[in-house]
Amino acid sequence: GLLSEGARFVAIPFDNPTTTPPQRCRNYAGAIPAKGQEKGEEAERGVVRTVAMGGGAYFRAANKGPDSKLHPLYRLLYEIAIPELGYASVGGKGFIEYPGKAEALARAPSRDAKGFESKLSFVHVPVRPAE
Repeated sequence: GLLSEGARFVAIPFDNPTTTPPQRCRNYAGAIPAKGQEKGEEAERGVVRTVAMGGGAYFRAANKGPDSKLHPLYRLLYEIAIPELGYASVGGKGFIEYPGKAEALARAPSRDAKGFESKLSFVHVPVRPAE
């Protein structure tokens, strides 16, 4: 099923932490199933739903540590890296990927909890070449 070996866990954020207090920011939590697991028992029982992400190019940047470090990373991407490399954000939904074992991620009360100081997450931002 969705939590089988090889699944990738993601969050799709709705809010901008610049304008929304971090404790009020909302996310979809989800999983990208491992190859061959797309039609798992969870989908058959109607427990999950599919959210299609837009195709195209994405910038991917690593964050080492808790989610509280994501906001500065987003600012670096949007304000410096993406424009300086000749790209523009497309305004679509990006996502955050959390590699790791399902059991460890499920037990954590939050990504800012003790023990996540050295964990990796990856921010994916949809982009297009600048005009």
